[in-house]
Amino acid sequence: MGVGKLYIVAGSIGNLSDITFRAIEILKDVELILSEDTRETDKLLNNYSLKKSQISYRDQNHKKVYLHILDTLKSGRSVALNWSGILKPKVSISFPYPVPALLPRQ
Repeated sequence: MGVGKLYIVAGSIGNLSDITFRAIEILKDVELILSEDTRETDKLLNNYSLKKSQISYRDQNHKKVYLHILDTLKSGRSVALNWSGILKPKVSISFPYPVPALLPRQ
């Protein structure tokens, strides 16, 4: 089994129908959703009748949850980062380690 995929999905802001079909398909297909705001992601998931595991992923807890994210990806399962911050200026997404460090060595 290979390494899972990490998808970055631009979440809707304020309007639940303001999201692409592709984003909904990704959210349907992944094993785990990382959410900037789990309450807002719950609204989105409920609107599209999606039952998915999600964890909060924000500036205050990156270092606490990254091992769980790594384990999920290393086990071949995919993860979506539902991030409305993509649409906001000066918001960054960071992992405590560089992305190449997440990949298995050949």
